[in-house]
Amino acid sequence: MGFMAFVVIAAGILAVVGLVAYYNYTREQALIAYAKTQGWTYLDEAPEFAERWQGDPFGKGDHRRTENAMVGTYEGCDLVALEYSYQTHSTDAKGNRTTSTHRYSAVALLVRTGLPGLGITPENGVSRLFGRLFNTDIRLESEEFNRAFTVTSDDRRFASAALHPRTMEALLAYRDVDWDIRAGDFVSVDSGSLDPTTISHRCDAMLTVLRGLPDFVWEDHGGRPAALPPEVQA
Repeated sequence: MGFMAFVVIAAGILAVVGLVAYYNYTREQALIAYAKTQGWTYLDEAPEFAERWQGDPFGKGDHRRTENAMVGTYEGCDLVALEYSYQTHSTDAKGNRTTSTHRYSAVALLVRTGLPGLGITPENGVSRLFGRLFNTDIRLESEEFNRAFTVTSDDRRFASAALHPRTMEALLAYRDVDWDIRAGDFVSVDSGSLDPTTISHRCDAMLTVLRGLPDFVWEDHGGRPAALPPEVQA
């Protein structure tokens, strides 16, 4: 390789590194500004949340970390929104090691309830086939809801009580939101970077279920959090 070719390649690498650094800096500044408009605190890293919840994508790989974290309240509930990543490694036949970084965004309402686990995933061909084959997709009264979402829970009675007809109808406005109850919190996880414009939308989907839970469900699972007054019935 000639000297000029080396210079060109080095300059290209530096330019790419510079562009990535500039993009990350501008994203960080945008998130800081957004947090301020919401009255939230921008923390960047929030390592306690890297191990708080179980289930995909948490607990996988190594070098688990959080970044671009924001904490505050939403409709009276404690909230965290952050980016989460972990690494996996593979080695080819020649012994070359490759590291892959997997990135996600998480938006969580930290309500710390005693509710059982429950997962709501927008329906697609893969989830539909998996759910039917292994009988994990809970079928509810609304066929439109069943077509829109895959529902999973170890407690089918709870899932049926939580997703009553009024709540199912309201959730149809959030067909793009994937969320779960994990360790008593309501958590929405998506692949890729955190998009601040979707945080409220994801929270509203989870609040639809939280605020719509009947009294008998709360009585069976430790009581209603103080931040969640009963939903006003129309």
